[in-house]
Amino acid sequence: MNINPIATVLAGVVIVVAGSVWLAVALLGRGKGRWPTSLILAGVFALLAPVLLAVDNSLTMAATILAGGSLLITFVRTDAPFWIAKAASRAPVQTSLLCLMGLVLTGYGMYRMDADLYKEMQESDHALDTIAFDIDLGISTGPAARTDLGRLIPLWKPTSDSAEAAHSFSEADYLRRMHFEAHVIQISGLDDDYNCHGWVFTGGKYWVRGAWVETILLDNGYRETKKPAIGDLCIYRDSSGEVSHSAIVCGLGANGMILLESKWGQLGRYIHSANQYHAYATYKPTYYRSKRKTHILQGIEKADDRAGVSVGEE
Repeated sequence: MNINPIATVLAGVVIVVAGSVWLAVALLGRGKGRWPTSLILAGVFALLAPVLLAVDNSLTMAATILAGGSLLITFVRTDAPFWIAKAASRAPVQTSLLCLMGLVLTGYGMYRMDADLYKEMQESDHALDTIAFDIDLGISTGPAARTDLGRLIPLWKPTSDSAEAAHSFSEADYLRRMHFEAHVIQISGLDDDYNCHGWVFTGGKYWVRGAWVETILLDNGYRETKKPAIGDLCIYRDSSGEVSHSAIVCGLGANGMILLESKWGQLGRYIHSANQYHAYATYKPTYYRSKRKTHILQGIEKADDRAGVSVGEE
């Protein structure tokens, strides 16, 4: 709400004047008739509030405060506070109030949990949108990549225009805005030459579309494992079952903690926990292992084999 400071001062003056008039009436002994002055003023201010809304928000706020104050004074001058205090001293009333307070706290807690979950989902969606900012890809003219069964896997490279747009993006601001900076270890900076799947399966030389990951898993003999080891593959799928992210297990800690290294879209590579503090944390991870000594596809020569570490043993 934008509040005009001049109107705020004017509203303050109105309140002071109203209070002075009220005090004068009280000192003169007036307002003791059937309709107390406080109740009359409450009605006047309540009627003025919507009218003043067309003039300025500050005046409306002042009128609303005055109306509420007038009603409160009217209430205090009646016998109602006495009867309320008397009723509050009874055990049934006290227990009922305690139950009511418990219900209110429970309801508020559930509301906050739902609101926090909604906020977390919004932040995750925003993170994914940020990582996947528009980038034009062209089919690579380099060596062909194949699975172990010989199926071709298309490889992609960003166009020059997309590269320029990517380098204008502030990765540090993104991490700070998403509150990730204190929970991840950055291994490399922004690089649009490859994505997460491209880091895992080409050693950081190309982009690989997520739609081809299932083919790679099938042809290269990957099997799901419930006990991931260092070097195993981690795949995240969205609610529709489509592959969204690939990572490599790089550390195992106490209490089942799993550390992953992965490339975040056009951004850099990070070490992060498997279930929180990254853009894909709302998706469930699935771990895979194969008998291969590397995750790199066939035909990728001189690949950076940092992603192709020896996989875990059964």
